[in-house]
Amino acid sequence: MRNIVTGFILIFLTTIVFPQSTELPFHRYNKKHNVDYHSFYPMMLLKHEIGPFRKLPKNPVLMPSPGGWDSRDVADPFVVVTAESIMVFYDGDNDDHYHIGYAVRDADGWFWNKRGNLFRGSGAGWDAYHQIAPVVVRQSDQWRLYYNGNSTDSELGYQWGMVYRVSGNRWERSPSQPLMMLDSLHWDAFGNVYGDILYFPEEKKFRMWYTGFQGPLSAIGLAESTDGVNWKKFGNSPVLSLLPGVIAPDVVFNGESYTMFFVWLDIGTGGLGTKICRTNSTDGIHWGEVQDVLLPEYRWEGSRLMRPNISFF
Repeated sequence: MRNIVTGFILIFLTTIVFPQSTELPFHRYNKKHNVDYHSFYPMMLLKHEIGPFRKLPKNPVLMPSPGGWDSRDVADPFVVVTAESIMVFYDGDNDDHYHIGYAVRDADGWFWNKRGNLFRGSGAGWDAYHQIAPVVVRQSDQWRLYYNGNSTDSELGYQWGMVYRVSGNRWERSPSQPLMMLDSLHWDAFGNVYGDILYFPEEKKFRMWYTGFQGPLSAIGLAESTDGVNWKKFGNSPVLSLLPGVIAPDVVFNGESYTMFFVWLDIGTGGLGTKICRTNSTDGIHWGEVQDVLLPEYRWEGSRLMRPNISFF
């Protein structure tokens, strides 16, 4: 049974946004001063700094639903903000199998109205047991949902897959096979999981930062794609490696520099714990000093804070 995820964390950023009803060509964006059109693409907002975070008093904001498809656990949030609504995609469990669903923020802005399970394993083997850690990428009217699947109940062996929205809550797989095959000669031969994907419109390129496993050891790697389907891993080693392990990167790029929020494993007197940290980079490959962002404090968090997701409201 999955045991690495024990809590649900949402992280918020506040600043001023320029409302956009139509999508402009990116060469016109470049002529705007003091506007950041990268960080939360396709939205446009003022240049900003992501400062310190504080935990909100009404946590947790999403909990398991008795008798539902997510009655045992809810985890791995990914927030999507549109002009019509704010949604959180997440994975949940009620039978030792994790699946992906979503919820919509309620009128009070604190809690979420669940909309149900979106899809389950393809039955093709590689993702038949678990589907976890959704990442949604939007380009105009096209929605892609990337996820990690596993054919067994193990922390190792996860691979990347993708579904795209056909209409409403109808999602279809394309392709049906994993996006990146595991390579026994590569540093991440034991599984790829928990990542983030950004689209760089000037280069017409996707970049994926992801967790790779080499046995029980975990580090963060990078892959690139021109179409979001065919991926090539960057180099022969991870881009961020810290003992005893780092997982679950969430990356923000403001047009000039990168900020990565990630989970750092911590082995203390109470056993294995985790905390959320951040680091910066000018190229998305070489990362600098690491700073603590959030530590476990409350009973509902236990000793572990898991996959962060930065969103703009």
